[in-house]
This record gives sequence, structure tokens and C-alpha cells, in this order.
Amino acid sequence: ALLIAVETFFEAGPPVPYAAADCAELHRALPAAGYNPAKCFLVAGTRTTKAVIESHLKRLPKLVGKADSLLVLVVSRGFTIKDRGYLACADTITPDLAETAIGITEFSIALHKLRCPE
Repeated sequence: ALLIAVETFFEAGPPVPYAAADCAELHRALPAAGYNPAKCFLVAGTRTTKAVIESHLKRLPKLVGKADSLLVLVVSRGFTIKDRGYLACADTITPDLAETAIGITEFSIALHKLRCPE
């Protein structure tokens, strides 16, 4: 499981109240639902910069190994520019939104590299 909670932003918008607390609570509950705790990752707080999130996405196949299923939850702000969707990161800046956020297409491609059946 990969849980990403971007609660506060440098510039990209107002906070998303309770994002980190809600994701942390789900993270604590996953083992009871049958998830291997060693393969459940929470990215929250100061770790929600573009670089850290991209690093987790890049390393995700190695982190989760061969998985039968993958749960991904992102709690953040999103926006579109020229019909392309983006997820705002803590360090997304207003003058350069597209370059300092994570594209939904790139995010989806990273997840599909896992080849999980579910």
C-alpha cells in the first residue's frame, strides 16, 4: 500500500485538514485488513515534496515486490493545465505549477509498472 498525504503547501493552496492524520490512521489499520506492514508506506509531513514522492514511485516495484494487489491513496490538491491533470506536492510553486507538481499520467504509468492484477 502507498498512502500519500499532502496536508500543507508552500504556495499551491490552503491546507488539506486532517490529510496526514487520516492517512496515518488508515496505515495503522491496514495490517488488520491483511496487508503486510513491511509493504505499507506512508508519505506525509515534510516528506511530501515532489522529489520524495517521485522517489517512492520509482522505488515502488522494489519496495512492494511481487504484489497481488496494491492500494494507493493520495490526499492532496489537484489541478489541470491544458487538459493535463496534476497532483500538488508540498513544494509546488505557483509560478511553475506543472514543473513542480506530479502529472497524473506519470503517476499512473509508475503504478502500472508494478503489473499488479488488482
